[in-house]
Amino acid sequence: MKKCLTLSMALIMSIFLPALFAQDYSKLDPFMAKMVEDKAFTGTVLFAKGDSIVYHKGFGPAILSGTAPNSIESQYLIGSITKTFTAVGIMQLYEEGKLSLSDPLSKYISLFPNGEKVSIRDLLTHRSGIKNYTELPDLMAWKGEEIKPFSLLDKVMDYPLAFEPGSMHMYSNTNYLLLGIILEQVSGMEYEKYVTSKILKPAGMNHTGINRKKAKQLSEGLSVEDQNWVQADYVDPSVPFSAGNLYSTTGDLYSFSKAFFNAEFFRDKASYELMTNFDEGFYALGIYAEQIDEQVYIGHNGGIDGYSSAWYYFIDLDLHVIILSNSFDSKIDQVADAVIHVHLEKEIEIPQPKIAISLPIKELEQFVGAYQIQRGFDLNIFLDRNSIYAQASGQDAFEIFADSDSSFFAKATDIEIIFQKNQSGRAQALTLYQGGGQTVAPRKTEEVKAIELTLAELEVLEGIYELQAGFDLKVFVENEKLYGQATGQEAFELIPESRKDFFTNGLGIEVSFIFDENGETNKLSLFQGGGKIDARKKGQ
Repeated sequence: MKKCLTLSMALIMSIFLPALFAQDYSKLDPFMAKMVEDKAFTGTVLFAKGDSIVYHKGFGPAILSGTAPNSIESQYLIGSITKTFTAVGIMQLYEEGKLSLSDPLSKYISLFPNGEKVSIRDLLTHRSGIKNYTELPDLMAWKGEEIKPFSLLDKVMDYPLAFEPGSMHMYSNTNYLLLGIILEQVSGMEYEKYVTSKILKPAGMNHTGINRKKAKQLSEGLSVEDQNWVQADYVDPSVPFSAGNLYSTTGDLYSFSKAFFNAEFFRDKASYELMTNFDEGFYALGIYAEQIDEQVYIGHNGGIDGYSSAWYYFIDLDLHVIILSNSFDSKIDQVADAVIHVHLEKEIEIPQPKIAISLPIKELEQFVGAYQIQRGFDLNIFLDRNSIYAQASGQDAFEIFADSDSSFFAKATDIEIIFQKNQSGRAQALTLYQGGGQTVAPRKTEEVKAIELTLAELEVLEGIYELQAGFDLKVFVENEKLYGQATGQEAFELIPESRKDFFTNGLGIEVSFIFDENGETNKLSLFQGGGKIDARKKGQ
């Protein structure tokens, strides 16, 4: 399930270089050999130019003992790439007129809170605001057990929506759990049977499925501890369900990629074009678009205990890239970047392993705090059991490892962090390096920034502010404190740091009020998750 820290909120188009031919793809071999040696990758890599596979090799151990290597026939759990299959199924039902993208969730699951506000399109694009069930604090206790989809839904029923559906993007596996349930209800078929008959068989994907017992060459899920391979945690396939339960091979996903981008799963190409329309942002209907080395691709990635995956198609290069691994710790991003470098005949830098060092807890404590990447989007650094972790607002936490007294790296994803410290050794800011870019994030003041405002200064802010049609933010004073309450959600305290700027505790929400020349408020801006919503006070 998706791990990557995504900072961009919109598709950035670029000018593509012309496709190149007759490249020496064997230049990738020493790079991959070093990755395997450093335990930075184990798995299978395929890339193809149009209908021709130009590179297809397996690397590293398929099982913990190392007695069997990965090959081009190896099978892997593909995690969240499953979401694209689920979305294809939903779009097939849409094309048949059996459902509408504007249908509310309540039409199919009547007891789900606020289901009348959430559309099928919101679920497909991760714009529902529904709590992600794989971020629940007790996940470790039940992820290895068989569980029914509706039992998973019960675990998130009591969480309020994070925002008004459709107003912003927040990745949530619950969206695709719900879509799988809807697919079963509308089609009258079990999810596995539907996907097999409507997608896998038509695409000739004979080595792909859901029941792992049928997988004859499934590589064993591994993890890295102290530079050694160890057995990864087990996740029961019922837990990811339609958000991430498929296994496949690189060859089968190549067949899927060709069929998908040729619109072969639909009767009308308009359905494919609707599914891959990025007008509203980088995540369309079960598929997303981003860049590697200034080359835009469309596809999906995945990650689940013991496995990681990437499926990318660079349209202007006509290049399919499929990378499957039996380790969640594999550096999939680095492999994909190297593939593109080879294709564009650029030099590949052979990776040098980062060696983790141990720092005293007192030194690690100097880095703990929240660092503002964008307003309403922080990177939180915290300690847990003598280890240090990073967690972006609304995303999964990941462990980081020191390789100097101020620089850290992640093993689970291609991220580096360098802290800037003052003379006393306390971190004042950090620089985040990811995907070839860098972002400087100042440390937010740890002490409560609250100031005292008079009752009159608070009361002038009261009113109903329209965030969008049918979705308001009510601002009101109670017991001499200011509160905000979005339509259909619980109230939360707004804590003043100035007369116009307010923050919240633990919600990642900030609000700035805008005053007119008479000292009255008529507008506000709400910041959350890297997004900004401007709202005008009703009646003005």
